[in-house]
Amino acid sequence: MIKSWVQWAVLAYCVGVSSAAWGGTCYHTLPMKDWAAVWKMYMGSCQEAPPKVPASSPYSGKWSPLSWQAACSAALNLGASPTPQAAQEFFHTHFECVPLGKAPAKFTGYYLAGLEASYKKDSVYNTPVYEWPDDLSVLDLQDADPDLPNRRLWLMRSQVNLKPYPPRAQIHSHLGDKHAILWAKDPVDLFFLQIQGSGVVSLPDGGTTFITFSGRNGYPYKAIGKEAVRRGLLKKEDVTMLSLKDALRKVGPKVAASIMNTNPSYVFFKETQNAIVGASGHVLEAQHSIAIDPDYHAYGLPFIIRIDNTKVTGEVIEKIAFSHDTGSAIRGVKRFDFFTGSGTDAMNLASSMNTGGDAMVLLPKR
Repeated sequence: MIKSWVQWAVLAYCVGVSSAAWGGTCYHTLPMKDWAAVWKMYMGSCQEAPPKVPASSPYSGKWSPLSWQAACSAALNLGASPTPQAAQEFFHTHFECVPLGKAPAKFTGYYLAGLEASYKKDSVYNTPVYEWPDDLSVLDLQDADPDLPNRRLWLMRSQVNLKPYPPRAQIHSHLGDKHAILWAKDPVDLFFLQIQGSGVVSLPDGGTTFITFSGRNGYPYKAIGKEAVRRGLLKKEDVTMLSLKDALRKVGPKVAASIMNTNPSYVFFKETQNAIVGASGHVLEAQHSIAIDPDYHAYGLPFIIRIDNTKVTGEVIEKIAFSHDTGSAIRGVKRFDFFTGSGTDAMNLASSMNTGGDAMVLLPKR
């Protein structure tokens, strides 16, 4: 308890420090071994068009695309592989640490999930994995009229009108076999891969492919744990991703579907052959990529994050992570999903992470 209180005190202090002091307090415990990965990811972002920071972002007034480009030009002079000390000093010189508010951040974890699927539908592989459908459009109200609220609408186009896209329970009856890029063996595995946002697909012939998030149907994400508890499948204190998977498989396909359908949000995928990329189009890096709410944050920005994971692993995870992804459950300025990688350890860390911490965005100095 004392250890946890001290760590939270350190996090609270870091939120209040001035930008001028950030080099001494905001990332002084970041492992030197991390800087090679940080530099590689930064160079991948900075040579593209500057990130588009939303007007609703708490740091929009501090954002300067010209400063971002100037910092990138300076980074190019260091080359592709500077020493860890040189990379750290570069960020100290060219970036400032900007708090996102005094409230604690909330962190969950996600990982590269696995899915057994086939390109052909049969009696074993019969759950469709849908790509973005051609009758789904996203309308930003302020694009139509600046005086309208800052909201997006996910609409189904027809010959006569526009109306909200179907929720999860109606997706299959609406689309049928159309827009299925793969056929999954287990609908429970597909459901949880939709929560993760990306995954590696094992094909019947022994080959593999990758799928990643390409969009959603616009409904807010609703966790199914409460429904599983309400129906008596699990006790509240026993709800985890792994226990939910086991419970859904035990009750059978029809009951499992009725529980999963209480979450109206539905995720569409696209196939990638070489690496897992996030919604931003950037390759996800284990423990250095995060999913953010794009209503408040731009893709491609570096963040300093501190995750209080003491209840699970007894440690505070401190990293520089880049905003490479999003997810239907990630809503709010200080709501983040931490990409843990692939494999059993990554799955265990992600499935157990639901905790607080803090985060700041790193912006180029003007």
